[in-house]
Amino acid sequence: MNLLVTAMSSAARPSRICNFAYDLVRCAASSKEEIRVTLAIGKWQELYFRRQFKLDDTRTTIVPVDIPNNPFARSLWHLHELPRLAENIAADVIHLASPVPVRRSVLRRPIVVSLHDLKPCDASDNFGFPDDFFNRVFFHRCLMEVDCVTCATEASRNALKTRFPRIAQRKGVVVGDCPAIQCDEARRPECDTGQFILMIAQHRAAKDIPLMLEVFGNLLREKQIDKGTFLVLVIDQGPEAVEVKFDLKRRALETTVRLIGEVSDGELRWLYENCEALIIPSLVEGRGLTLVEGLLCGSRVVCSDIPVFREIGGKTCHYFDLHAESRSSALAAAICCALAEPARSMEKRGRFSIEKIAQEYATLYSRLIKVNPNGVAGEKEIGCATA
Repeated sequence: MNLLVTAMSSAARPSRICNFAYDLVRCAASSKEEIRVTLAIGKWQELYFRRQFKLDDTRTTIVPVDIPNNPFARSLWHLHELPRLAENIAADVIHLASPVPVRRSVLRRPIVVSLHDLKPCDASDNFGFPDDFFNRVFFHRCLMEVDCVTCATEASRNALKTRFPRIAQRKGVVVGDCPAIQCDEARRPECDTGQFILMIAQHRAAKDIPLMLEVFGNLLREKQIDKGTFLVLVIDQGPEAVEVKFDLKRRALETTVRLIGEVSDGELRWLYENCEALIIPSLVEGRGLTLVEGLLCGSRVVCSDIPVFREIGGKTCHYFDLHAESRSSALAAAICCALAEPARSMEKRGRFSIEKIAQEYATLYSRLIKVNPNGVAGEKEIGCATA
């Protein structure tokens, strides 16, 4: 089977989409079936892909696309050049690592897209005008054109069903995540962390960093946690971090909060394994990858009580109510409760194994080829709870 994976991203360093594309490559390499992968990425991504990921251990051919790194050029490539590449390599299936513009009429093979969240619809203000408008248009059009939409959890598929019920019914399939971080050797970051609580977040409203800073400051002042405890916040060190630094100064937390930018998977694993607790106060979440990674690495986890976290975490996590009269008090109580007892063992770890996920993807690809070899979107219903 020839699998074409596209993971073109504007990011100048590994991003969520890049890591997910690598997971797809790992799954193909681990499959019992012979799957040869062609990975299409931007020329600007090639160096960090080769440095960051162990692609030499897989049956993967990298195709670096030499175009300008801007939304217009990337969209044009997917619309006009992706079909040519698919023909040239005789791709049996195309897997889009995230929603991008595609033309069903010229892509004569099954197309899969992985849905990480519904932010282009639910949190479009993060992108600004006019990007928010085009993101929504391309997002919806992509879902309409493809043959299958994979979601990491049933909760994510239900969210898709609420927004696009027909697409979810006909095309939605649940295939879990197999984070590569569990395979990396832990390595301590160079910064001094001491005893610490951990939060992994991009600076967006859905992650609710201000809530975490408020609660952490209150816990220190009220002596509910050891005064030597740090908050380690892993965050992109871009313009967004300026707001966080301003907030730290306003709350007089500059000396007790450590901001960490780019970290390797080994360093991230060390943080998960050595933190007093991992805090995830998200308002909404797509794949819940941070939660999966933390649980696999043995973290105590305190998280918001939302469906995707309940599905992944079960009885392992400590939850707090986002709709409580005082969210800060609810989160603080959950943190104190978590710190007062040992970390809980993760339930059903095997569902995140690469062998299981690899077989689910292989089964899905084979079914698509059999049911819809020419990739005529919408002709056959393939949607089901799992692959």
